[in-house]
Amino acid sequence: MDRNLELLENIQKVDAPPFLLTRIKQQIENSNYSKFSSKFTLSLGLSFLVLLILNTSIILHHKNHQKDEKQIANSFGLMLNNSLYNE
Repeated sequence: MDRNLELLENIQKVDAPPFLLTRIKQQIENSNYSKFSSKFTLSLGLSFLVLLILNTSIILHHKNHQKDEKQIANSFGLMLNNSLYNE
């Protein structure tokens, strides 16, 4: 145990190479940021809006269609599910 502590006492501080921080900053400044153009952002937003409207209309139409199926099944006295064990 004492030997491990002696090894820790031999650890020396490491200095960073000179100008390391300025090199890192320069790399960050020179990197190419990928920006979306305003046309691309607008077209993407509009396509999501159209997709949302389309999905909403399909969901609403499907709910109305299910109501019609239930009314037809009830008028003929048919079961609405396939369960034979429910009364």
